[in-house]
Amino acid sequence: MPPGDHYFLSACGLRGALRLGLEGYGDAEIECRLLPQPFAVVGRAPGVDLRLEHPVISRRHAYLQVIAGRLFCVDLRSRTGTHWEEGARPMGWLGRGEAIRIGPYRLRYLDDDAGEGVEPPPPRGELSALASLAFEPAALTEGTLEFLDREPALEPTLWPIHRPVVLLGRSLYCAVQLSGAEVSRFHCSLVRTPQGIWVVDLLGRGGTLVNGEPGRSIRLADGDVLQVGSHRLRLWYGPPAARRSPHLAPLAGPAAAEPELATRPEVGVLLNGRPEVTDALLGPLLSELGRMQQQMADQYQQALLTMFRLFSNMHQEQMALIREELAQIQRLTEQQQALQAELTQAQAP
Repeated sequence: MPPGDHYFLSACGLRGALRLGLEGYGDAEIECRLLPQPFAVVGRAPGVDLRLEHPVISRRHAYLQVIAGRLFCVDLRSRTGTHWEEGARPMGWLGRGEAIRIGPYRLRYLDDDAGEGVEPPPPRGELSALASLAFEPAALTEGTLEFLDREPALEPTLWPIHRPVVLLGRSLYCAVQLSGAEVSRFHCSLVRTPQGIWVVDLLGRGGTLVNGEPGRSIRLADGDVLQVGSHRLRLWYGPPAARRSPHLAPLAGPAAAEPELATRPEVGVLLNGRPEVTDALLGPLLSELGRMQQQMADQYQQALLTMFRLFSNMHQEQMALIREELAQIQRLTEQQQALQAELTQAQAP
């Protein structure tokens, strides 16, 4: 195992390789998969970390990331969803021994080498790893993103990294939304650990560059430049206030002054300048949007079926008319032939 991968594993709370159990449909045996890094992109595309062959599985179906010894899963807007015991969810924690379903497969977190044998829960309950308040601020390295291609006079150029995991891409799920055809819906992620901040390429189109060099998982140094598509972002370590920029994005406020941190919504600025949607509202909102989308899809399917039946009935009626017309033509032809035969006989000497 490369030293960099072992260092990343240790920073994420693992003592060895990430161990995942794979159960096929109707298969009682669990196949153990060992991954030399604390993350995995699951899907059926060539080159993913855990490839599952089945038509209902998307090319990039889900993203798994270990944080403080726990496994966090994000569904990458797959066609059939990622299912926990209570049903499909856009994201969620996966404890040791627990499983999720992806297509006909069940994926189980088997790692038993983290910590001292006791699973460390998130210090602030079951908040999403994409939430800024999921861990104590002092537990993870602080950092700030500087957007090098922004116009400082028009929009903020600095963005504080509050969340344990920050997704970058075109999707609504991404805290940092980047536009452009060269940017995938989920392009890469930033992972905060006590030992630093790593960038993880999620196998998006064109890859992810650090100081002009491609990489899959790289620990970022202070001042490193991250490139996603045509967008360039510089990482600075330390709190955003240390930069003392007049163009700093608005902050949620000092953590020490908030007695009820777990209930206070996060405030921030996306690349388009609009306020962020809090994680507490994002799940129900996306579920409702998914339900509405499913209803629209069902209505569209019903409309297509009705239209198909209508055209089918029209086609059948037209075919009946055509057959009737052809039969009439056939009868007229036979009558004409009979008259011609009678006329020929009458003219014979």
